[in-house]
Amino acid sequence: MADNNSGGAPQGEPMMPVIQIAAQYIKDLSFENPGMGINVRQPQIDFSVDVQARRMQDNGPFEVMLKLRVTAIQEEKTIFLLEMTYGGFSSWTRCPTKWFSPSC
Repeated sequence: MADNNSGGAPQGEPMMPVIQIAAQYIKDLSFENPGMGINVRQPQIDFSVDVQARRMQDNGPFEVMLKLRVTAIQEEKTIFLLEMTYGGFSSWTRCPTKWFSPSC
C-alpha cells in the first residue's frame, strides 16, 4: 500500500478551511489615574468590549481589533480609566463566504 503524504485532502473529501494568524500586537494603550489619592471604598467598575474586523484588501488579510475599556468611578469621580486596543492580522483560505457576512 502506497503512503500518500501530499498534504491534501483525500479525493472526494472537501478541503478544510485554513485560518492563519500572521501577527498580534497592542495598537493602543492608555491608563489615566485622575483619582490618585482618593480613599477607594466600593467603586463602580464598568467594563466594555468591542470587536471590529475589516479586510485590508480584496482577498487579502483581515485586521481584527479587540477594544477593551475599564472605568472605575466612586461618588461621581473617576478613579481610573484603562483603554487598550489589541490587534491581529489573519488570513482565511478555503472558508465559506457565509462566514464573512455580518449576519453570521
